[in-house]
Amino acid sequence: VEAYLTNDIAGKDGYYHLLLLAKNLRGYQSLLRATTIAHTEGFKRKPRIDWNVLQSLEDVIVTTACVGGPLIKDFLRSEYNDFATGQSNLQRLKAIFGSDLFVELQVHGSRMPEMFYKTNQYAMEMAKRYGVKTVMTNDIHFVDQTDMEAHRMWVALGQGKTIDKLDYYYDESFYIKGAEEMRSIAPNQECCDMTLEINDMIDFIDLNI
Repeated sequence: VEAYLTNDIAGKDGYYHLLLLAKNLRGYQSLLRATTIAHTEGFKRKPRIDWNVLQSLEDVIVTTACVGGPLIKDFLRSEYNDFATGQSNLQRLKAIFGSDLFVELQVHGSRMPEMFYKTNQYAMEMAKRYGVKTVMTNDIHFVDQTDMEAHRMWVALGQGKTIDKLDYYYDESFYIKGAEEMRSIAPNQECCDMTLEINDMIDFIDLNI
């Protein structure tokens, strides 16, 4: 589940992105309950959960998601000056999920190398400080590089804007990359290997759907 985390499910605060992975059937059922709460009690533009819902989860792996996640978002918005908010959020997540928490590292785009370098350095520093393992991930918004223009049109439709007036964040790098390509851009190889460790933590189940 790509979850939307807010401070208070009854309030109107903004949200962070967060990735939740079920470890087994109990974890899957836990995510079903959280998703139901998000849609029935926390829907404000997005189906949101809060920290209380996070604390109720069982057998769930959590990763800190993209630059919109609880570790990086405020650091990036403050132009790399707010170290404290992400640090506090990471501490709260570690207290809840322990060794089932992972810090994501991402590298995207020829237009944004400095941004991802700084956010990854901050993420790795915080991960080391609090004993959280890092994992290399890919922020995917379309399947192939050639799909970028179609995605741009889709975003424009969603925002009710014409292409020429659209503030489009993405470039051609937000597509599904293979293992070799991911390893070639990763800050280190250990964070790529961590994807395999996470895979081994998950019991694949037949839901008989």
